[in-house]
Amino acid sequence: MQKTMADLYEKLKRFQQATTSSISPKPENPSASSDISFSSSSSLPDSLFLLPGLSRARDLISPIEKRDAEKKQFLAGLGVEEAVNKAGAYGYRELILPPHELGYRPEDLTPTEMAMQTRDEAFLEIVPGRILFLDTETTGLAGGTGTVPFLVGTGSFEKEGFRIRQYLMRDYDEEPAVLQALEEASRPFQAVATYNGKCFDIPLLNSRFLLNRLRPRLSGLPHADFLYPARRFWRGMLPDCSLITVESRIFGRTRIDDIPGEQIPYVYFDFLRGQRLQRMRPVLNHNAEDIVTLAKIAARTCRMLRDPFHETGHSMELAGVGRFFAAIGDRERACVCWDHVRKNGNLPRRHLNEVCRNLTLLYKKMERYPEARDIWLEMAETTNDLHAYIELAKYYEHKVQDLAEALRLTDEVLTLLDGLGETDAGYSIKHEIVNQELLHRRQRLIRKLKSACE
Repeated sequence: MQKTMADLYEKLKRFQQATTSSISPKPENPSASSDISFSSSSSLPDSLFLLPGLSRARDLISPIEKRDAEKKQFLAGLGVEEAVNKAGAYGYRELILPPHELGYRPEDLTPTEMAMQTRDEAFLEIVPGRILFLDTETTGLAGGTGTVPFLVGTGSFEKEGFRIRQYLMRDYDEEPAVLQALEEASRPFQAVATYNGKCFDIPLLNSRFLLNRLRPRLSGLPHADFLYPARRFWRGMLPDCSLITVESRIFGRTRIDDIPGEQIPYVYFDFLRGQRLQRMRPVLNHNAEDIVTLAKIAARTCRMLRDPFHETGHSMELAGVGRFFAAIGDRERACVCWDHVRKNGNLPRRHLNEVCRNLTLLYKKMERYPEARDIWLEMAETTNDLHAYIELAKYYEHKVQDLAEALRLTDEVLTLLDGLGETDAGYSIKHEIVNQELLHRRQRLIRKLKSACE
């Protein structure tokens, strides 16, 4: 066995010597050692490096250093400085927006209205200056562990104004430093505010914190996601409730040199390669604008809830405030808002009928039937509204016990439905109402009338 191993060793040694002598140049000094490492790049033939994709490490260092220097120089022109913490270096930018430019004050974020919008009583004990406004820009919009928040922006109300802080990953290896900086910056704050952050920003940050073995502090803070209040206030008057649409339609501000959100990941990938660096300028500004708009939405919605008649600029906004009050169970204030819109608002008939239906449904729940009846009569006379006729028939049958009037109203609805054609908007309602309610109600009323006559 020992002899076999010795023979194998000798064969390997002879093979190594033969290979080395065939690819290595002879040393100039004969006395120098000829034991040259086979793994050294200097022993490889130069023709091998002509192959595509193969190069020496020393040839890559200079372009990488040049690319990183260009990126740092470009970012410095945007006010992005290099910051360092225990986890490493990262890009950092800070902006301060004076109070007169923001148009809102921290006092606008009243605890009562914040608690109403979030349905979280913890906000009753949180002061406005301790709320952290947050928005992220990511390498993808689908989420998941492969998506990285390369830019995290925060905002807060301070004495000097509204302060914006941005934490930028200049390359992927800076993620631990960015997350560490964000965790340290969030410590003084008691709550976090986002726009669609409950479904995207905060879960994404939590996963990145955990993957980097850091404590995800943000997930433990009370969270105000203003996408949901925005939908209740403005869904009837806006084509959608995206942050850009709210900013342009509600606050009357159109961004200059902005970039669509779906293009941001591709701009960042170019930035990592050192290509088209100028395209990162609108990305940083886009993130800062999002945080400012988020703070404006928070302040404006609080003011609208606190004083609806003076703070709403359109009847549709006041109707949205009524919708919000109804959703949280404040029926009295919902009725006041909707009644004001009904009497004084200049709304298209479709929206006005919706407000009237919502108002009468609340009146029914509160057993304020005379007020509901007056609105139903008005709707029936002015627009032949089917809903109004049906509710009046129910009212006269069950509350007034006027069976003849209830039967007359039921027949009136059937006549209106018979006049609808297949192309009319109400035709789809026709079968549901006739088959399930009206014919059954008519037969029941006729039986009751016969019983009363006997």
